[in-house]
Amino acid sequence: MKSMKVTFQPEGTATHAEIGERLIDVASYAGIDVNNLCGGRGVCGKCRVKVLHGRVTATGKSIHFLDRNELESGFVLACQASTTGEDVEIYIPPESRIEEGQILTVDHIEEIVRYEVPAPLERGLDGLPATSFLRPVCQKYYLELARPSLSDNLSDLDRIYRELRKKMPDIYIEAHFACLSGLAALLRESDWKVTATVHLRNARFGQIRMIEKGNTADVNYGIAVDVGTTTIVAQLVDLNTGVPAAVEASYNRQASYGEDVLSRMIFACDFGGLEPLNEAVVSTINSLVDALAARVGIRAHDIHCLMAAGNPTMTHLLLGLYPGHIRVEPYIPTASRFPQYQTAEIGLRINPSGLLHIMPGVSGYVGGDITAGVLACGMNERSDIILLIDVGTNGEIVVGNKEWLACCSSSAGPAFEGGGIKCGMRATRGAIDKISLQGGTVQYHWIGNGKPRGICGSGLIDAVAELLLEEIIDQRGKFVDLDHERIRVTDEIPEFILAPEGETENGSPVVISEADIGNLIKSKGAILAAVRVLLENVSLSFDDLAYIYVAGGFGAYLDVRKAILIGLLPEIPRERVRFIGNSSLAGARLAMLTAANFHKAESISSRMTYFELSVHPAFMNEFVAALFLPHTQIELFPLAREALAERRTRNAAHRSR
Repeated sequence: MKSMKVTFQPEGTATHAEIGERLIDVASYAGIDVNNLCGGRGVCGKCRVKVLHGRVTATGKSIHFLDRNELESGFVLACQASTTGEDVEIYIPPESRIEEGQILTVDHIEEIVRYEVPAPLERGLDGLPATSFLRPVCQKYYLELARPSLSDNLSDLDRIYRELRKKMPDIYIEAHFACLSGLAALLRESDWKVTATVHLRNARFGQIRMIEKGNTADVNYGIAVDVGTTTIVAQLVDLNTGVPAAVEASYNRQASYGEDVLSRMIFACDFGGLEPLNEAVVSTINSLVDALAARVGIRAHDIHCLMAAGNPTMTHLLLGLYPGHIRVEPYIPTASRFPQYQTAEIGLRINPSGLLHIMPGVSGYVGGDITAGVLACGMNERSDIILLIDVGTNGEIVVGNKEWLACCSSSAGPAFEGGGIKCGMRATRGAIDKISLQGGTVQYHWIGNGKPRGICGSGLIDAVAELLLEEIIDQRGKFVDLDHERIRVTDEIPEFILAPEGETENGSPVVISEADIGNLIKSKGAILAAVRVLLENVSLSFDDLAYIYVAGGFGAYLDVRKAILIGLLPEIPRERVRFIGNSSLAGARLAMLTAANFHKAESISSRMTYFELSVHPAFMNEFVAALFLPHTQIELFPLAREALAERRTRNAAHRSR
């Protein structure tokens, strides 16, 4: 088959492609990540590229996202344009690229549940708490074995068991069969001085996975991994002390196959993409492992276990499991609790005898990341009632205390991460993340150096709240002050100019349109409706909540007052809303450091009651009621009602001058 040369600008990267290959796939082969929120279905419009030279074929879907001038100048959607046999040169504009941004790598967990025998409390990376009681899921023991004799004629393996029982009297231990190969020679060559690496499946059972010559017990590391849909964060931990040694983060390379879990499930199941999705997440984790080892100055061989927490779809894709049945009713995963996996079998590059442990999940849409979050914040150990919210393309919600736990999941859509928004983008360089309005004056902050080029989720929430307070939009999200100097109408849709074209990187204004506001209202409405349904099903109201814990990267940058004002978060006093950071990573770390914590996580997942909102009779009514700023029942938000009334009075006084 004839191949042609494809060159990507501005970096000048060239590669070869076959006839009929999509430009987005060719870019991926060349190591260039192009925004692709919809998994290549041509419905997000975020992969705009310009054909500088040569010819490609494009489907009609490009017309919906490109105006006439763009089409005439050569713009196409990379997922809807294919090579024809001619050499082509393609320009990828900054807004179409996936760039590194604000990835949350820390947690703010102060209260840690303690279970095991005391060890000195230490502080780790960036002041993160380590753990005060250690019995990690992977431990190394130096053993000095008695030489065999006629009076002490135990087998070589039983001799190891005997010494380990002295150090672990409460644990039943057995060896993996691979440890027997060459064991006799190893013991005698090492003068009966060896180190045994033991993995605990639970607090009472351990398996010897490796036996080494001499004393290597001082070098024992593990990695906690938050396997997110958008980002992956890995934290290297010294398992002898419990101290985090380093942390690295990266965007999940699966993003080139779709931005959310649904698009990736479709790609895996309908387009035969399970293998490339698996390879993408494994390669992302391997890159983080290599970076961590290099930073601390150790070998990957010194890392003996991984503890991963992720949503059910990400967990299935990491393990190479078919996720299709999660997507259709009754939404059943292959497993919610997983056996230990030998990392070498999945292609993870740590010690070949190392094990991958997976945090247990609850259902097809509430996974190990949420179980880890509950474990990390300790709400399962408290008597007062806590609400935990993890906001993303899916919103997972848990409510309860030490007596009971209930949870649900609601599809919020991609608006919080910039998807479905005209100038939307992730929280990367150039994203406007904070906004304030006063009359015709707009003040904004953007990420990084340079100039703004779009708006991310936290900036979008700020903008909608400020437009509401300034009475530029009404509580339906509709523009009411169309004569405002910053409002323009494009294709019959009003939009507010946040950053004029002279202030932006690409010379195009950053705007928020009425359609964007509608998308945000639907997203926040799905979260609030899920909270309301969950609380009503356990006979509670907002007033019964002692605290709201907000987890995840998006939550870390929220303005609480504005999130409540638009009805994203329930209204309780602001001091009772706490951002706990990356609780998925924190929970994975705690479960790795104390085997009883992992057992506790399994208990949490098994006793959590799950409500399936897609078939819940009250959810649609609650969702419709939440499609208002902040809600059709304004009495649920008395402080927001008061703030709106005060601002209206102030605006009226200002206009009368």
